[in-house]
Amino acid sequence: MELSKSYQTFNNSFKRKLVYRVGIDAGFFAEYKYMLHAMLYCLQHKIKFSLYSKGANFAHNKGWTDYFEPFCEEINDDFHLIYSLIALVFIFLGSLLSNDLVWELTDTFNQLMVIPNAIAMFALAKMVTGKREK
Repeated sequence: MELSKSYQTFNNSFKRKLVYRVGIDAGFFAEYKYMLHAMLYCLQHKIKFSLYSKGANFAHNKGWTDYFEPFCEEINDDFHLIYSLIALVFIFLGSLLSNDLVWELTDTFNQLMVIPNAIAMFALAKMVTGKREK
């Protein structure tokens, strides 16, 4: 229990935050392994790790705390539920539309993802060239 408290104190000292959704579609041990990787990433980059497990495939009532001791902040806001419902609506609509239209929409949205990546590349170019010159 002492280790959990010291982890919570250390984790809560970070300002940036990552919300990890556990229990989506893999087996429990695969989900657990990915969660540990995310926790290590957060520790290395000084990011506060938070957990969202409401509606997890292993959940009974509350999610993570149904079976385990809490070790970090658990998020229970409706944003993640709304996000899941929107995804389900698009999956349903995708099953009703013609196959060609679905592929065209997929290609369009994949191509639109280039825009934020290009902006980030140009924004970080000066930092990368500065690191390379050292």
